[in-house]
Amino acid sequence: MSVRHDGARVVTIVGAGGANLKSTVAANLAAALAVLDVPVALADADGASSRALAEPLPWAPRAVRLAAADTLHAAPGEILVVDPPARLGPSTIAAVRAADLVLVPVDATALSLRVLRDVAALVDDASPGPRLRAALARLVPREADRWGLVEKVDAVAPGALLHTTLPMARSVRARTGAPLARPAMLFAPGTSAARAYAALGRELLDALSSSP
Repeated sequence: MSVRHDGARVVTIVGAGGANLKSTVAANLAAALAVLDVPVALADADGASSRALAEPLPWAPRAVRLAAADTLHAAPGEILVVDPPARLGPSTIAAVRAADLVLVPVDATALSLRVLRDVAALVDDASPGPRLRAALARLVPREADRWGLVEKVDAVAPGALLHTTLPMARSVRARTGAPLARPAMLFAPGTSAARAYAALGRELLDALSSSP
């Protein structure tokens, strides 16, 4: 994967896989930026986030430009949201190293914290390094558990945690009780989920504007 972004800003979303959380974040972040009148493109390596934006929904923004995922190209002034493969392989590592900002959604699983730790190590090794941000992907049931997760995130990536907590769709379960992956989904305007992504977009714009 090569990246050419001539004056644009690149935001790479890295997740732990699972129920397409990474792709849901990418699709809704791109949509939120479009609603905020920010020129935005989405480069999608696994097809889930671009399918969510292409659904025939009345609220799907047409202002999001879908970019090729193999050669990531953004126009000057655009923000390029990159939805790389779920595994931390060569393509995802290249997208992390080419980013201005890397966003890791974190839930209450050990796997997501491990992904955050691995990405933090990649960011530390990159020169110049992208900014790393983390967002809680759901409120855990008890407030004490939430603060425990906040402390774990801060221990792995000090100062990276955003204020916005992202909504997380309920997982679909098979008869065996095992969770099933669900498609990435685009939240309707006016919902609490859409408002959360608008807040996320504004936080990331602030972070990008303060980048060197």
